[in-house]
Amino acid sequence: MISGSLPAAKRICRSMVLWASLLLCSLRVSANTYTVDNDGQLGDTDDGLAYTAADGTNTLRKCMRLADADPGADLINFNIVENDVSSVSYCDIYLDAALPALTGDSTTIDGFDNTGALTSPSANTQPVFSATGLAPMNGVLKMVLYHNPIAPVNILTGLIINGNNNIIKGLVITSFGWKPNQSTDIGITITGNNNQVLGCYIGVTYGGTATDAPAVTGWA
Repeated sequence: MISGSLPAAKRICRSMVLWASLLLCSLRVSANTYTVDNDGQLGDTDDGLAYTAADGTNTLRKCMRLADADPGADLINFNIVENDVSSVSYCDIYLDAALPALTGDSTTIDGFDNTGALTSPSANTQPVFSATGLAPMNGVLKMVLYHNPIAPVNILTGLIINGNNNIIKGLVITSFGWKPNQSTDIGITITGNNNQVLGCYIGVTYGGTATDAPAVTGWA
């Protein structure tokens, strides 16, 4: 009886080792959070370095590069104060060139998550739907992906999503394509699978009540 129970015991031990190995692997690719703390107004750059929280170098461009390189699910959120010259209630992310495409999987860019707003109500604390997802609410969208009008190039597309299972939410994506009669201006382009765009204004004015003049296509 003892000798007959040994193979079963060995199988149990091997199974436990296998599950422990899988658990360790899952822990190695756990999610990272990258907080955008530089609005790009004084220079929309990526220094190519690793992420250091709250050091003032973390543009959206840099955070997208870092998240895209990670194998696990990542979150990009914001710590940006109101900076819009036309209205102190908006938080603009100034872009001087096209952003890098998201080619990896499972990155969330959450414009509703901004800890830097100073005014009340703070930027993007009010989602479009309640926590249950059933009751519509009066969404407040103030995190703006903004084509810098003095940028040296004309940016034709706000965001490009080539990977899978990414989520974009709580962003105003507007003012792309400044050349007159440009017919390829696009707010967001998606070629991957199972991506979601939730609670965003695309190709319209900040308040979502009118078409933004330069924008021709919301998404493609």
